[in-house]
Amino acid sequence: MSKRRVAIKRTIALSVICLIFTVFAVVPFAIPFTALKWSSFAGGIRLGADLNGGFYAMYSATLREGFGDAENEEFVSNEIDNTVDRVRDMLRGRGYQESRVTRVGDNIRVELPRIMEFGQRELSQPILHLIGTPAEIVMSDMSPFSEVDLNAPTTIRGFDIASASVIAAGATSWGVEIVFTDAGRVKFENLTRAIVEGPGSHVYIYANGEPFGRGGNNGMLGVDTVFTEGRVSISGGMTTRDDAENYIEQILAGRHAVQLEMIGGDNGIHVIDPLLGPNTIRNLLIAGGVIFVAVAAVLIVFYRRSGIFATLSLMTMLSFTFLLLNALPYAILTLSGVFGIFLAFIFAVDIAVLILERIRREVDYGKKLQNAISTGFRRTWARVVHSAVLMTVFGLIVTFAFRGPLRNFIDTFLPGMLFAVLIMLLLFRLFMFWQAKINQESLGVYGYSEETVETEKPQKKTKVVEKVEEEPKTEEGGEDA
Repeated sequence: MSKRRVAIKRTIALSVICLIFTVFAVVPFAIPFTALKWSSFAGGIRLGADLNGGFYAMYSATLREGFGDAENEEFVSNEIDNTVDRVRDMLRGRGYQESRVTRVGDNIRVELPRIMEFGQRELSQPILHLIGTPAEIVMSDMSPFSEVDLNAPTTIRGFDIASASVIAAGATSWGVEIVFTDAGRVKFENLTRAIVEGPGSHVYIYANGEPFGRGGNNGMLGVDTVFTEGRVSISGGMTTRDDAENYIEQILAGRHAVQLEMIGGDNGIHVIDPLLGPNTIRNLLIAGGVIFVAVAAVLIVFYRRSGIFATLSLMTMLSFTFLLLNALPYAILTLSGVFGIFLAFIFAVDIAVLILERIRREVDYGKKLQNAISTGFRRTWARVVHSAVLMTVFGLIVTFAFRGPLRNFIDTFLPGMLFAVLIMLLLFRLFMFWQAKINQESLGVYGYSEETVETEKPQKKTKVVEKVEEEPKTEEGGEDA
């Protein structure tokens, strides 16, 4: 099989792969013979409140009984500020980087973007309800709760818990590991010793005076040995990681002195409209489509077949960017993030034009197409990589030093820029080399003038030295002999 035929087959195969990948990236469609729908990579990206709207709720903040002096205004104010920080850290730990937690007097306002799981289940409202239902944890060997002595040396309370984390309790179940403070470790050791040596067999777990458990444990933890390590694992009924994380948030909320309660109860969640109106997403999609079509048209008109493969490479670069944003569990796209994707796209277009113009110049110098392509990429990649490295360093500094819109801009611009460099220097290079093997003579199909090779080829310059003959000198006033 000739090299030309191999190059044609490879070009067609890679072009089809790029097109299919782009379809999966941007086109939602129903999956045949099922009730499922593919939402596309772009459709699965979580959007910020400025693009997709969101929800907010107000919470009253009151001091728990026995956690401090409620008459000390400075103490209460500091505890409310600590609660604001705790709620903010909890939300960011769950991926709500664009959440806003602010104090309004003695109340706390929480804003979350509207986030859908697989385009079906709304995630933000359950989190808002969870914030308003913290659990003051009590562990005791007494049941019911009315018989529990909260001041007993073996009674565990929320402030005796240092931390909690999610653990895998089986192939399809999850659990929670609780770590006690030093004082809590001693209390829990005494509590389990009393149960082992006495008639009891369970530790009873209460939240706000009610049995606190999941599934069949009904707030009871079986004990048959003394716990001396200062930690205990709880499992049962937590079939998803979200169940375990919600369980943890309620436990950890009970450690703090401030009790949060949603103002308005179940009707206390309010809707936030998108910043640019209800049609923000549709308008951005239309604008993005128009820009892409215009750029593709210019590339194809000026560079013909080379412009077609540059357009395919740009489509692939955007598809990879959407895939990454979809895959990252904590990525949320805001208006500043959209601007980051746009600049990354422009950076990719700039790389393509830089490469094509360099190839054009090498062709004008009289080089064959394959040699011109090789030289064009070789003389371009160093400048492109240098620019990418500088912007990456700047982006990393911003990532660790800032939050908010600038951080979201960098979160989308950096991946897009890196994909632009890789795609344009690797995928686009393959396309161009294969095209040179298919047709190296007809330069017009690549947007290069065939005449310039002959007429504008640099000519060697020759230095012309003219000899000037000197006329014979005559003496002034002399006479002929």
